[in-house]
Amino acid sequence: MSDILYLDPWSGVAGDMLLAAMLDLGVLGAGEEVVRAALVGLGLPAHTLEAQTVVEQGIRATRVEVHPAAGQPFRGPAELARLVSAAPLSEMVRRRAVAAVERLAKVEAEVHGIPVEEVHFHELGAVDTLVDVVGVFVLWEALGGPSVVSAPLPLGSGFVETAHGRLAVPAPATLALCRHLPVSGGPEASELTTPTGALLASELATGWGELPPMQPRHVGYGAGHRKLGSGRPNLVRVILGKGVPSVSFPPWWGLGAEGVLLLEAAVDDMTGEELGHLQEELLTSGATDVWLRPVQMKKNRPGVEVAALVPEELEARLVEVLFRGSSTFGVRRRRVERHCLERSWVEVEVEGVAVKVKVGRWKGEVTTVSPEYESAAAAARALRRPLGMVMAAARAGARAAAELGEGE
Repeated sequence: MSDILYLDPWSGVAGDMLLAAMLDLGVLGAGEEVVRAALVGLGLPAHTLEAQTVVEQGIRATRVEVHPAAGQPFRGPAELARLVSAAPLSEMVRRRAVAAVERLAKVEAEVHGIPVEEVHFHELGAVDTLVDVVGVFVLWEALGGPSVVSAPLPLGSGFVETAHGRLAVPAPATLALCRHLPVSGGPEASELTTPTGALLASELATGWGELPPMQPRHVGYGAGHRKLGSGRPNLVRVILGKGVPSVSFPPWWGLGAEGVLLLEAAVDDMTGEELGHLQEELLTSGATDVWLRPVQMKKNRPGVEVAALVPEELEARLVEVLFRGSSTFGVRRRRVERHCLERSWVEVEVEGVAVKVKVGRWKGEVTTVSPEYESAAAAARALRRPLGMVMAAARAGARAAAELGEGE
């Protein structure tokens, strides 16, 4: 199972808080130096970022301070994107950081009714944005690019003072960045989630909801700079762990049902070769099963529906495979449960050649035996026998061996 990073913004999230929480995980050792090296590559001094250990209401956490050099100019999004594109960063970090900056600028332009070219970040805002966005993506990559799941974002309430005057919370840019995301008002009469916090959470998270089934291994706390009126600690928590299968136990069955996701996409303009390649890509990327079925699409066009069963923690990877490897414009997702036979493998000999066979048991009884195709085909070629004959012999041998208790 792959790693999962869970974002738990019980008091909201700001860009610097998320950066601090990821540093606080302690997994990377000198994580602060990793971020500083990236900032130097952007042309910023190493001392731009300072991480401090603090205690917020009895909880040890990390807080970051950004110290921009004197005389930093007002910068537009194109200038920030140019700095990131020219920096010695990985292709993934450059691509995602540039996309995030451009999205933030587009939202600001939309909110204020101006062209994107006229959006400018003031001195501190430009440096803050670079540090938060680049720093978070650098750390996420250094952690191995885990799947990110987030709890709904609490936005706060009341009013906030901005360069454009007194505005209602959530700020217009924050609300625009949260389109189609699960959010809530409160629980404080102040701004809890900032535009940069909403930006980074939405760029990273591929799933939303409660803590998914996982084995927690590391926990990090990132502290904000304000004291909250309710007395709750101004912290965001991140939890890094290993994903585990989602299991539920329907009482009417008394049996375990494994939870998985079903991803579906329909296409009407792909060749058989392209569909076959896509199926292989999905399977090698971690899909549990993949199938294709004919469908009748709108305007009476014949098409093909691609369906894949995937573990929840691999959703982002498999969705990307579907978008990059097919012509679909959308991917449906839904949670499903499946009952599975207990599985094991046995190796049998057919005329002296080994063949691997999968064995399925229901309540301890052997119900299914299925020779592994590649193994059976290799044996058929070696023996110069029909494939069907080899598979029939392998099934018989495997059933006998399994009933004697053999198998992995």
